[in-house]
Amino acid sequence: MMRHLRGRKRRRSHFQNKQRTKKGKKSIRQMKREKFLQRQAEEQAAAKDQLKSQCLSYLSQWKHDKQNWKFMKAKQVWLYKNKFSSTLLPDASWPLLLEYFESAKGNIRNMLLEDAHKVIKKMDEWTEAQSGKDKKEEEAEDSDTEESNKPDSTSYKRARDLIQCLEE
Repeated sequence: MMRHLRGRKRRRSHFQNKQRTKKGKKSIRQMKREKFLQRQAEEQAAAKDQLKSQCLSYLSQWKHDKQNWKFMKAKQVWLYKNKFSSTLLPDASWPLLLEYFESAKGNIRNMLLEDAHKVIKKMDEWTEAQSGKDKKEEEAEDSDTEESNKPDSTSYKRARDLIQCLEE
C-alpha cells in the first residue's frame, strides 16, 4: 500500500490539518475564501465606478446630444438617489443635474422637493438646537456628537438650489 503513495503526496487527515492551522498558518480553504472576498469587493467597487461614469455621461448626453439621448429609468433613479452626495456627483456636474431635474415631469418632481425640504428641515432643527443651548453646556456635554448630527453643508446647499429651481 505504501508503494502506491510513494510518488504522490500523502493526504493529511482532518486532525492534522487542524493542528497545522493552530500553529498560525491559515488553511487553504480560509485563504481561498479571503481571496474570493477580496476579488468580490474589488469587482463591486469597479462596478460602482462604472455605473457612476455611465450616469454622468448619460447626463452629459442629455445636455449636449439630445438627438441620440434616450431616457433610462435606472440612470435617473441613480441620479435621484445620489443627488446630495458630493463624492458620487461632483460639484462640476451639479448645475447640469439641476437643469435635468428642472425638466423632470411627474412624481419625480414631487419626490425631489420632498427630499430637499427634509434636508432643509434637518438643518433648521440642528441650528435651533445649537442656538437653544448655552455655549458652556455645549462644551461640557457631547460636543462631538453634536457635530456628527450636523447635516452636510453641501447637501444643504444643493437642497436649497433644488427648491429654488423646482418651485419657480
